[in-house]
Formats: sequence, C-alpha cells, structure tokens
Amino acid sequence: RVSAGTWTGIGDSVIDLVGKNITVISLDGPDNTILDGEGERRVVLCAGGSNLHPPISGFTIRGGSAMRGAGVLCYKSSPTLQNCTIIENHAVDDGGGIMSVHASPAIEGCHIADNTAGWDGGGVACFDGMPSILNSTIHANTALDDGGGVYCFKNASPRIESCVLSENSAGQDGGGLFGGHTSEPSLYFVQLCSNQAENVAGAWIDAYQNLFFVECDDCNSNGIPDSQDLSDGTLTDIDSDGVPDQCESDCDQDGTTDPIEIAQGSETDVDEDGM
Repeated sequence: RVSAGTWTGIGDSVIDLVGKNITVISLDGPDNTILDGEGERRVVLCAGGSNLHPPISGFTIRGGSAMRGAGVLCYKSSPTLQNCTIIENHAVDDGGGIMSVHASPAIEGCHIADNTAGWDGGGVACFDGMPSILNSTIHANTALDDGGGVYCFKNASPRIESCVLSENSAGQDGGGLFGGHTSEPSLYFVQLCSNQAENVAGAWIDAYQNLFFVECDDCNSNGIPDSQDLSDGTLTDIDSDGVPDQCESDCDQDGTTDPIEIAQGSETDVDEDGM
C-alpha cells in the first residue's frame, strides 16, 4: 500500500512490475497519491507473463514520457487499473495514456484525459487482446494520426461499457474511437460527443444503447461536458434522469432547483414526476 504524496523515479519507469504479481493500492486515493514521470520516463510498466494480473488502484498517473505507453504500458500482462486518474502523459508513437500489447487489462472507474500521442491512441492504444474499459471517462486526448480517445489495431477487440468519450481529437480518423485491421471494439452504453475528426471511424460494434452527439451538453456553460462534471462530482444527478440537478427547474425560484429540494425534503413530489 502506498501513502499520500508525489512519487517519482530514477530509471525507465516510476513503477516497474515486470515479472511481479503484486497489489499496488494507494491509501488516500488519486487526488492525494501521485505517480509522476516528470516528463522523463514512463510511469507504470506491467510485463512478464499472461498469468500476471497486478491490481493498481487509486493513483494519479501523470507526466509520463515514452516511445509507447507513456502513462501505463501493459505487455503480455493484464493488470486491473481501478479508480485512477491518468493525465498529461505523452507517447512519441502510440498510447499516450495507456498502451496494451498482447494483453487484456481491465480499466475500471478511471479518468483518462489530456494525454497525447505522436501517432495513434492519445488516450488508449490496444494491439491484440481483449481489454475492458468500464465506467470511465476518456476526455480531451489527442493523437496526430488515428484514435484520439481509443485506438484499436491488429486483433484488439476491447469491450467499452458505460463510458464517456468526449472532446478527443485525431489528425486523421476517429477522434473518439478508431478500430482498424481486424479489430472490432464493442460499445455498450457509451456516450460519444464533441470528438474531432468524427466520433468513430473504422470497424466497431454498436452493441447496445450508445449515444452519439456532435456537441456535448454543457448546461452550466463552464466549458466541460455535463457528463464529465457529473463524473467529477462538480454537478449532481440525485433523480438519475441524466440531467444535472443544478440545471433543472426551480419552481419556487428560491435559487435551489427542485430535485435538490425534493431530496432534502423541503419540497414534495407526490406523483414522482420530478417536479
């Protein structure tokens, strides 16, 4: 277990899990526990055998720099990345935030943002394998070629479920998602919006209830998609209707919107219509 603080390294990686099957968990969560590559090295390296599945949970992973997989590189190793914030990493080639090669990592509850790649996969790049990306946000990542948010190639067929891919950009194809060369990512309950160029390109499977928008909703006009504000906790959705409570009606005009007052008990909703 890792205590709060900013942790750096002196070698090629801040954390090197080659051949290791250990659990790496922060005690105080990603806001307080930072793994920083300082623009000099990769942050996390997982490699050394398909039977290795080290859990990595509760970190901010930032400042990574590498040819491929600057934030996290998974090579023939399939870790579980949970509750991690993976930001501001740069790959010269592919996989600014995360790169998975011959591996099937599980990415759960992560925020992957502001990562860059000189070629493909600004946020995530996958080559061969079946990774899963669940309940995560992939926001404002950039690739100079394909797949600003997620790039899949050569038999990589990830399952992407209950995620938001927003405001990612690619110099060529698939601002949000690109599937190429015998790859078929499957999407379930995914929202894609404000990605440039286009939300999705190449081969992919529209598996279940995905939403595509040219522009993301931003009801409080702060320049951040509502879905991201909800994920960050900046906005709330007490009545689970997909609309931030702070942007809903205020029938008595007292400055507190109806869903919040109903939840607090200062107003009632007998017919349960949200008003």
